[in-house]
Amino acid sequence: MSGKKLSILLISDDLYWIEAVEESLASSDLTVDATFESSALEMVRDRLAGENAYALVIVDVMATENTSRLVGQIRQQQSEARIVVATAAPTWQLAREVFRAGAMDCVRKSLSKRTLHTLFAGILSRVLPS
Repeated sequence: MSGKKLSILLISDDLYWIEAVEESLASSDLTVDATFESSALEMVRDRLAGENAYALVIVDVMATENTSRLVGQIRQQQSEARIVVATAAPTWQLAREVFRAGAMDCVRKSLSKRTLHTLFAGILSRVLPS
């Protein structure tokens, strides 16, 4: 990664999961901004005005009223957004809905920092330039 810090937006209301994700992504080249659904679109919009758009947006299904709608709204604001949806109980119906809305992946939530690190390292390797 270059000297520029990459930013990740985490949309969740689960404080334990936020902490686990932040710790799993702890890196000098990454910053994690955690927010609730109510502020998410504003944060994405604010980053569009600047040059440091979010490299990745992670949406916790349990923190949203309508996950597919939120994913679609983020996609409308930032067409190149890389959006990952996380859920404790993944189903093919949910995966189909969020993929149609514009998510790049639908993953199982975990509180294991090691599991989260492996998961997000794999996702980041696919979305970041080498």
